[in-house]
Amino acid sequence: HDQARGLKTDSSQLFLLINILHNSYQVSKRATPLLPNHYQLLLEDFIDWQVTDSSFVSVVKALIIAADTVGSALPNTDLKISDWIEKQVSVKLTESEVEQVVNQRLNGQEMRPFQVALGESQLRVTLARAGCGTGKTLGAYNWAKRYAVNRKLFFCYPTTGTSTEGFIDYVHDRVDSVLLHSRSDVDLAHLMLTGDDDDISTKLESFKTWGTKVSVCTVDTVLGLLQCNRRPMYCFPAIAQAAFVFDEVHCYDNRLFGGLLRFLEVVKAPVLLMSASFLPWQLEAIQKAVGKSMEIIEGAKELELLPRYRFHLSDNPDWERVTQELEKTYALPNGEHICGKVLWVCNQVSTAITVYKDVKQRGLNAVLYHSRYRYQDRVDHHRAVIAAFKGNKPVIAIATQVAEMSLDLSATLLVSQIANPAGLIQRLGRLNRRYIGQSLDAIFYPDPKVRFPYSQEDLDSGRTMLETFTDEVSQAALAEWLERSPQQGKPDKETVLFNEIKKWQAYPAPCREAGHTVTALLEQDKQIVDKLPAKVLPKYTIPLLSTKKVQKWERHRKGYPIAPSREWAYSTELGAYLIKGGDEN
Repeated sequence: HDQARGLKTDSSQLFLLINILHNSYQVSKRATPLLPNHYQLLLEDFIDWQVTDSSFVSVVKALIIAADTVGSALPNTDLKISDWIEKQVSVKLTESEVEQVVNQRLNGQEMRPFQVALGESQLRVTLARAGCGTGKTLGAYNWAKRYAVNRKLFFCYPTTGTSTEGFIDYVHDRVDSVLLHSRSDVDLAHLMLTGDDDDISTKLESFKTWGTKVSVCTVDTVLGLLQCNRRPMYCFPAIAQAAFVFDEVHCYDNRLFGGLLRFLEVVKAPVLLMSASFLPWQLEAIQKAVGKSMEIIEGAKELELLPRYRFHLSDNPDWERVTQELEKTYALPNGEHICGKVLWVCNQVSTAITVYKDVKQRGLNAVLYHSRYRYQDRVDHHRAVIAAFKGNKPVIAIATQVAEMSLDLSATLLVSQIANPAGLIQRLGRLNRRYIGQSLDAIFYPDPKVRFPYSQEDLDSGRTMLETFTDEVSQAALAEWLERSPQQGKPDKETVLFNEIKKWQAYPAPCREAGHTVTALLEQDKQIVDKLPAKVLPKYTIPLLSTKKVQKWERHRKGYPIAPSREWAYSTELGAYLIKGGDEN
């Protein structure tokens, strides 16, 4: 009450807050007869409340929505809700728990100097700039030993695939943790099977964060709070007392990066930002958002300076070189031997499917991985690729841009279509990732035409970067080239919550820029999905190109467009593919 009195607000904010309070009261009054008096006191305070601090208003909104949600979603029990809430939110990380995660990952090895430095950082906001496969994630957990103890920890990845791998590799069965993204039930189906009604399940899943010490999630789970998205709003009591790690920051689009900047401006929690490289304009924007000093910790230079790559530009794929690679054997510095393994990255799903068919016709061992699978099939293909590269047989993995972040593997030959510079660097991060003592070949060839997701400028910049390096190339040299490029971003900092101008807003908005795809169901699955609860539908959804035809498709009761069988076919091996007519991604 004391904090509310004397503050300023306008009538639209007052109406919104009273409306939310009234809804909360209607739910809560059934739990205890004392609440009407509490409600009257709150109402009297809000009548006199005139707020100028938009951040405080946003916090009140988030807390009230979380309170309303827990009152409506938790089952009727004899347990006092206030006691349950207090018990859940008081669960926090201990130093010994983070130490256990770090030690199990080290497996008796010494920590690298930059990983140690992360744990010794003195400032609230720290940046870790380190190449692919050099140990940023382990360093992040060492940072958490200092900044996440007696807090909760949110470890935020850019994609569902990377968040799932980060969860399984580091914290599952090692510390009280939860994997939180829209398809986590599918990814962890071999561990447990959950799900019923969509909204209730989303609420109950979000409540897991209240009593969980480590939440591994997609970045949308945290930055979605600023856009009034459901799951983050339900998670707010956990988010409000957490430390945060944001991985792969370089791949954020302008809207997501703008949301991150606004988060840094208004949330004064410990934050670690990680990336293989930060462009000058990104560093300047982050510094402005933080407003105070921040520390930039460089990765292991001895690893980033290793000569890992040799670039070769060709007009067409070199099949002879690919076949030769599968016949090769490499001697590692530790005396072990590995066989040749090829990663082939295409710019479009249709191209990847064509290459895969060609590889199979040549009688070569191949696996295919792209985004246009039913989600369960995509999970299976992802695991098949990882298993193939851990095995001791020659293999070719044909993939699309999904390889740029979600595949933790080490190829001995990279074949790739030319793309934008940042994407090419990410693809190269899968070549010689576990350094074998020498540089390895990367063959690049052009896409026959300019099409989504790249512009002509993207492709020209990619070619320019590749032509710059005529000798052996290191990760450090690529990062330096990228950071010297004139590229400028235009971060979109417009948010719903913590908006200084539109303080009355409380509607959900997207975290990311609008894409060129739409999440759809297949007509051939219609009889199955019609009988399923909403929570299970993501197992059958597929991202397809958003074209004018989509507007004419039939809609599922949950709003998903249904791709007609006359246009789209599907197999568990190839995924979804266009039968005839039109371009596809």
